[in-house]
Amino acid sequence: MSRFLVSALGAAVLLTMIATLALAGQPDPGQCYGDDYVGVSPKNLTAPPAQQYVYSFTLLDNLGTPVAGFPASQVELRFTACNNPSTRPSNEIIADGDSDANGLITWSTNLNWGGGDPCYVDVLVQNAVFKTMGDYPTDNCGGLRSVDEDGDGNVALSDLVVWQPAFVTGGPAYQGDLAQPFDCASALADLVTWQQHFTAP
Repeated sequence: MSRFLVSALGAAVLLTMIATLALAGQPDPGQCYGDDYVGVSPKNLTAPPAQQYVYSFTLLDNLGTPVAGFPASQVELRFTACNNPSTRPSNEIIADGDSDANGLITWSTNLNWGGGDPCYVDVLVQNAVFKTMGDYPTDNCGGLRSVDEDGDGNVALSDLVVWQPAFVTGGPAYQGDLAQPFDCASALADLVTWQQHFTAP
């Protein structure tokens, strides 16, 4: 092997190492992961803690190392093609706080609004799509869950009227599957979640 070829290979390896190190500490879409569905409630702050909706996403760099302290302002849930009534303050909702030591970043306080919808939801990191949660019916389990099914800002008996047919017929999941962890099925546990938000102050 010629000296020139050895030098060229060495340079290529060095450039690859430099590129890898340059990406270390930055979220990598191929490594990051999160929950598959989102739930919201206008009583998310007052419902019992075990019944409050939380969306979790873990930020990892290209080496699989947790990205700690990543700014919440740069990680958003984007709600696209949502047409049902909703009290959502914006179509892009930032995380509650910066990522922790494990790279975990969450939404709960900022899910304090209502309105179920068959729309899809993206996780954006620095405006790049890192995850897409499918819409219904493209994804039979897709769509945005809410105990405030009709999106009027209240958890009321009118929402139970929407939930009941989904419970009886087995779908659509975004209307019937209200309890985390979402399992794409409608059961009495989902009614308990609705009841806990209904009776919350």
